[in-house]
Amino acid sequence: SGKAFSFHQQFPRSFLPICGLQCKKVNAHWEFPALEDDVITYNVGDIAHNLPCHICNGKVVTEATCVRELQGGKFGKRIGVNLESQRICLRFRNIYQRNCTRRDRVGLFDITCEYALHIRAQDGKGLTRPELAVLLSTAKLTLQDAIEQGALVRDPAMGSDLAVAFPPQMQEREADAIARHQLRKEIIATKLANRIINRLGLVHPYELAEEEGCSLSDMASAFVVADHLFGVSALWNEIDATEMPEAGRLALLGLVAGAMHAHMAAIVRELPTGFTPGEGIDKLKPGVARMGETVDAILTESLLLRAATMEDELEVLGVPGSLAQRTSHLYEMEGIVGIASLTARLGGDVVDIAGAVVRLGEATGIHWLQMNAARLEPSDPWERQLLSGITHDMQKVRLDLIARLGVEDIGGQVDTWLSQQAPRVAQLHHQLSRAQSAPTPTVAMVAELAGQARMLMSR
Repeated sequence: SGKAFSFHQQFPRSFLPICGLQCKKVNAHWEFPALEDDVITYNVGDIAHNLPCHICNGKVVTEATCVRELQGGKFGKRIGVNLESQRICLRFRNIYQRNCTRRDRVGLFDITCEYALHIRAQDGKGLTRPELAVLLSTAKLTLQDAIEQGALVRDPAMGSDLAVAFPPQMQEREADAIARHQLRKEIIATKLANRIINRLGLVHPYELAEEEGCSLSDMASAFVVADHLFGVSALWNEIDATEMPEAGRLALLGLVAGAMHAHMAAIVRELPTGFTPGEGIDKLKPGVARMGETVDAILTESLLLRAATMEDELEVLGVPGSLAQRTSHLYEMEGIVGIASLTARLGGDVVDIAGAVVRLGEATGIHWLQMNAARLEPSDPWERQLLSGITHDMQKVRLDLIARLGVEDIGGQVDTWLSQQAPRVAQLHHQLSRAQSAPTPTVAMVAELAGQARMLMSR
């Protein structure tokens, strides 16, 4: 329309540079420049607003999108957030409100009324680009606050993350001064919060803290540990640098974020509250490194088929085969954190223990339960937490059984146990066959079968 308009001050200052707008404050409102080119139209409640928005490049994106960090009002480094749909951010909003202890920042989500958000969800729509910009900056600020209050920023293992914030010429010459920098915790927290949200997106970090009942600081420590154990930073950098179709790149980023979520959850469960990355890396690295070389040799045919299918689907999208294999390898390594922790605690050979875990999962049908629990995507947050708990429990009950049997000749002991429990295993398989014949597995079905499997593994 060529006319300027005012938007409520509830948009924080951090929103403005992200949108690349030159705005001025007028009577407690932010006044946006007159509309000419590069305009996005979006609806809030019953009012249509027109915003000049450099993020969206004049388009309304409702399907697969990749949020980008802006430098100087132009597209800068790609943020590894595979939103799949903006609808996912409605889910993040609810998770964030339950986790955030800063009431002033919870209020930032009152950009639109509850009724308007409810209508959007019913219509299959999500948040707008300006709203996403607010969520992105606010999520980082809240996570940064939590990291600054945790033990992570004092861990000597974070020294390399601190050093890279300074010019290369200073890193060697002033290494001691950098390590004692009075803003050490602020620098580390800022860089780490940016990296977590940029790479995992808006939902995974807060959802993981909610599912595991841990602090955001412990979640951040788990991110650092998982990154070191599985070399994910190198994989992310290669994904960014490799020429490929954007659809394939987004698929890769989404899969890597999902794998990191699973590994981080396992790390949070296996390490004590308030752990530091250095402690976690020292405890888990030997077992994880050993398994990384031999995992393909112990996986069952069905698990190898799942990895091969993932690679094929990625290659159809134009992803290079090497990147597809490295991404599927992250999923092949699911559960290794618990096995490495058990090995560090009880001794024994990590490969033998991993083989016993796989054998129990295949013989009892737990693998089928885990895969179907991962496929279900209920809208109810309690059902999502239930499924997450089932996936984790199915790993833990096997590790607990192995700990009871002892790690000596664990393969033979597992075979003996399966022979002794053959009638009950057959009963569980009968129930599983009923579920497998159903058109679509349900949350209730998976939860009931998981309960029966839990009772079996406790014998």
